[in-house]
Amino acid sequence: MAPADAAVGVYIDPGEVRVADWEGWGTAFAWWGDRVGTWPEAKRAEIADLLYSPTEGLGLNIVRYNLGGSADPNPIAAMRPGGAVPTYLQKDETTGVVAYDWTVDEPQRIMLDMAKDRGADTFEAFVNSPPYWMTVSGDPRGNPNCATTDNLAPANYDAFVAYMVTVLKKFGTDFGTDFGTISPYNEHDICWSPAGISEGNKLSTGAQSAILEKLNAKLTAEGLDTRISGPETSSLNNFVSNWNALTPAARNAVDQINVHEYGGSDRQGVRNVATSTGKDLWMSEWGCCDGTGGDNHNIVGPGLAIADAITKDMDIMRPSAWVMWQAVEDEAIQQQYNITWGAIHADMVGTTYSYEKTKMYHFFRQYTNFVRPGSQIIGSGDARVVASYTPTDGKLSLVAINNTGAAVNKTFNLGAFTSTGSSASVVRTSSSESFASLPAAAITNKQLATTLPANSVTSFSVNVGAPSQPVWDANATYEIVNANSGKNLAVSAGSMANGAQVLQWPATNGAEQDWKIQPTDNGYVKVINVNSGQALSISGESTADGGNAVQWPYGGGYHQQWKVVPTNDGGDALVNRKSGKVLSITGQSTSNGASAVQWSDGSGAHQRWSIALD
Repeated sequence: MAPADAAVGVYIDPGEVRVADWEGWGTAFAWWGDRVGTWPEAKRAEIADLLYSPTEGLGLNIVRYNLGGSADPNPIAAMRPGGAVPTYLQKDETTGVVAYDWTVDEPQRIMLDMAKDRGADTFEAFVNSPPYWMTVSGDPRGNPNCATTDNLAPANYDAFVAYMVTVLKKFGTDFGTDFGTISPYNEHDICWSPAGISEGNKLSTGAQSAILEKLNAKLTAEGLDTRISGPETSSLNNFVSNWNALTPAARNAVDQINVHEYGGSDRQGVRNVATSTGKDLWMSEWGCCDGTGGDNHNIVGPGLAIADAITKDMDIMRPSAWVMWQAVEDEAIQQQYNITWGAIHADMVGTTYSYEKTKMYHFFRQYTNFVRPGSQIIGSGDARVVASYTPTDGKLSLVAINNTGAAVNKTFNLGAFTSTGSSASVVRTSSSESFASLPAAAITNKQLATTLPANSVTSFSVNVGAPSQPVWDANATYEIVNANSGKNLAVSAGSMANGAQVLQWPATNGAEQDWKIQPTDNGYVKVINVNSGQALSISGESTADGGNAVQWPYGGGYHQQWKVVPTNDGGDALVNRKSGKVLSITGQSTSNGASAVQWSDGSGAHQRWSIALD
């Protein structure tokens, strides 16, 4: 079946706003900022352009700035390149005097200013370890007894909080950066020990709660409007239990939920907490990939991995920002461990100042250049497609991943907009393409038919008019007529019983053929039979082809909610919210009494309906 024949296709729905204000994309400065910031100005400018320029690079606008915990001078030699980020609060090992040293950490500040010069506008400070001298072990990498012992003594909680607030104030008054958020600990659910090569700090939930509460009080007392983010669990599956274990006061102190994606799949659990608490949500750290068989800049696997993670997050978790870990990775580390992490690989220890973009860079750019800050993330009806819409300028961007081994046909249905351009710009990354501009894709009757090559990400951009969502009169009655048979959607024999079959029947003017269409949320409606007062539903909450359409008292289930979608021939399809399948007449029958069922989107007139006031 050709993609243009699909009845519904990938319906782009501006009425389903998943994220009302996309904040943007970012990367953490640890550890690359500490190293690249020492490069000659021209070379570090090249890296800054590749990351932050919206025209020449990724167009990142979010900086996660690492407040380090290491000694300077004499950091731990076993740290990875850039891993020993110096703390601003140093201790003289000879005299024991503790004092702020605002001359340290200059390389990160240099890169921060270069990011700002290229458009970065959102800044978060985060801490991997408290200052080394505050830790129990005296080592910012962690505690040798980390399985049972936190590495920050309770006696130092207040000093740690005071240190963070002092640094925030210094950046605002003297360094020219106001941090919007502060994350006081990072991946506390990992057993960080001195055997590692980077900073880390394991914390119990009791310690986390105390720090969050004290930090909240200190920020308020000092008159800072920097908000608190956290709890930065390393795995999606650890978040809910960790969150629930915090004290109520600690949970209240957190303004923005941050979560990492080094394991787990509980995106819905994270989303549920953010929604129920009314807090902002960031995916604040993602990194990959081990097991790539060696350092390889051109393999597509890591690129498809970042694309897959972004797509799943947008579909299920729905954060308002997405931040990768290190956009720039050390080439020697990649070779040493036979891995391929990061968007750019660079010489962090030598004086060559050389670097190379990996395939991940280009896959990431497919999203960062098209889904821009200030846009809305809207419904696409397809878990493999991210849709971004900016109402102020009418720009619609669609980013589609095909991470299968075969080409996939898709038709984007733009019928929810009053107008569209005649074509869309197209950019693709695949095994043979790297952010390649392709010929424009034609748009006919508000339909964009395309083929997505195997293992690729394709981005489309088109100017559209205002949304043209139907406005249903919740008190009016409608008749729903099948395009194939010309017969009305009805309840069998005018039954009032729960579970009575919904079918097609010639018009009789009976109330069993009349329906009310009433909005629920996100562009979905419930379809209520006037005679029985029951809702059009799919029996047993089935998601299978052939699931029977019946009437049942409305209980709010997704199997009882529908989206009315304009099709490519001027009709409408009714798409079930739970299954994503369309209301159809079984076997394409034109006979009286043929049952209504759900079925996968196809080309038949038996899946299309005309809906009119009765």
